[in-house]
Amino acid sequence: MQHLIFIFLVLKMLSYQPYFTIKEKRLTLNSGADLLYTISTPRRISAKEKTPLIIALHWGWDMNKPLPPWFGKDFLTGFIQPAFEDINPIILAPDCPANNWYNESSEQAVLELMDYIMKEYPVDSGNIYLTGYSAGGFGTWYLSSRYPDLFTMAIPIACKPEEEWIRNWKDLPVFIIHGTRDELFPYTDIEVLVNEMELKNVPVKLVKVENASHYDTGKYITSLKYSPIWFKEIY
Repeated sequence: MQHLIFIFLVLKMLSYQPYFTIKEKRLTLNSGADLLYTISTPRRISAKEKTPLIIALHWGWDMNKPLPPWFGKDFLTGFIQPAFEDINPIILAPDCPANNWYNESSEQAVLELMDYIMKEYPVDSGNIYLTGYSAGGFGTWYLSSRYPDLFTMAIPIACKPEEEWIRNWKDLPVFIIHGTRDELFPYTDIEVLVNEMELKNVPVKLVKVENASHYDTGKYITSLKYSPIWFKEIY
């Protein structure tokens, strides 16, 4: 009997596979530069079944040092994936190719990576979410304002956009997550922003993270889980 139990446990261990496959990869851009990115794909992915795509722009880093290779991986595995695992998506986390996410170099890199992934994988073009935290949140606002037709929803976290990025914002749903104790971007400023967007009939949702500072990253994951649910509620 013990022998049979041992065989069963061995077979179970051998047959076990992670629910997601995570890989560190690189893409040679049209400029000739290499873009490092981390990708998470569902273990079982079918060409016949369209899959949601999450583009995740990582937070900031020590600007006095070079960006560590595949810096976005920890952001993907520790923050984004736990929030979105219920919708079984493909998740892309590129490394920022410049000093920030809101410039021509970063913009072009993200667009080329998206184009490549959508050719390689069965992406559901009606379920493409762009999200980012802090520095990545700036990139989320910036890219969403410039290419609203590419994304299904924008999810900026712990940041405040430039006025020019939202001046002509119209139909793209935006799910904003912000901490009440954010030291860099006061929560009251975000409330004013949301009120202005609501007056323009923008589909916007502000989720308050109680007692969360700018650096309490773990407190934001639960709120991020709600973003796909909210999107389904409004459409």
